[in-house]
Amino acid sequence: MAREYAVLGLGRFGTGVALALNRRGCTVVGIDHDRQIVQELADQLADVVEADASDEDALRLVGVSDFDAVVVAIGDFESNLLAVVALKHLGVRYVVAKALTTRQAEILLKIGAAEVVLPEQEAGERLATRLMAPQISQVLFEQTGVAAGERPVPEAWVGKTLAELKVRQQFGVLSIVIRRGTEIILAPGPDDEFQVEDHVVFVGSQERLHALGCQIPNRRR
Repeated sequence: MAREYAVLGLGRFGTGVALALNRRGCTVVGIDHDRQIVQELADQLADVVEADASDEDALRLVGVSDFDAVVVAIGDFESNLLAVVALKHLGVRYVVAKALTTRQAEILLKIGAAEVVLPEQEAGERLATRLMAPQISQVLFEQTGVAAGERPVPEAWVGKTLAELKVRQQFGVLSIVIRRGTEIILAPGPDDEFQVEDHVVFVGSQERLHALGCQIPNRRR
């Protein structure tokens, strides 16, 4: 069964996230107040709703509490805050919010966002990594089709080991790094247990990583 996501705010970042999830086989509902954007994306997503994405009543009507996760990508910070608060009031299980600064990220986490992304900062870090290791990037990503992806450990995995979860057998990907706060665990062994707030770097084919992102449960709050 395809995982279901809602994306609030369909600017460049929100649209990019929504279309990327859609390409990976997930069911995506987009919400934006701009009628032109809604009409442009109507044929590309499962559903696109014209509404104030920071309004709790509008979000309730859309049924956001039924989604596996909701991405908040509204243009201005105040609206992002209102949307996160509304989503938590409505019992949304996993909220990802966009921020422009680390201070904004801290505030969003404090009011209930499970995860915060800083698109510009992360894009800069990816570019720096690619510039520092161009040969690795070219061989690994372009020629072999092998890619790496990081995601937070789902709640269902906490306290379990790689051997118990059979990650490689079930998903066809390798777990090469566990990021635990400031600690980096390289090549985790089969008996290493996952902890709350861990992030895992997986390596595998693009298709396997895409399937993994849509199949494993998100960490609950």
